[in-house]
Amino acid sequence: MRCHKKMVVPTKKTGGLKIIIHPTCQPTVTCQCPQPQEPPPPENGGGAPALLGFLSRTNVGGLLNIGVNEPVSFNTPGVQVGDDIVVLNDTTFSLQRPGFYVVQFYLYTVAATLLGTVKVQFSGTAAPNPNDVPFSLLLAGVNLSGAVAFEAKTPGTLQLVQTGLGLSLSTSGTNAVILIRRIA
Repeated sequence: MRCHKKMVVPTKKTGGLKIIIHPTCQPTVTCQCPQPQEPPPPENGGGAPALLGFLSRTNVGGLLNIGVNEPVSFNTPGVQVGDDIVVLNDTTFSLQRPGFYVVQFYLYTVAATLLGTVKVQFSGTAAPNPNDVPFSLLLAGVNLSGAVAFEAKTPGTLQLVQTGLGLSLSTSGTNAVILIRRIA
């Protein structure tokens, strides 16, 4: 007869938990089943998934006028973690591996800008899908920001493209920021 005390034990391969009945207890009046150990902390030190890749870039400089279907420029390096995201030039990034990505951007416009729109494009198609509505500037002189999460099924290129009438970014300091993360 086995002990009927159930234990929850961590599984190393999947990181999940399974419930088992302790196999070594002998039939006794009082079962002396050992207590389960605390599961080890996740390898990245917290409950959130480990960051697989990260890249940040900014655009610093004078007035930047962006025409229809032109990509936004990011001329200043920021932080880079890993080699999943590579800078090809000031406007184009290469996503080296399939996976799930999150892209955030911030554009600081001038008061006289047209009410432009932008889309995150992966290999020439709007992400996460071609039918997505672009992010629109509703008031000139304020920032235009957005975030997109999508799955890249193959390696490809990423750009932030101005798709409206036009967009003028601020004349001093940082006028554009992009953050790209590979999360899975």
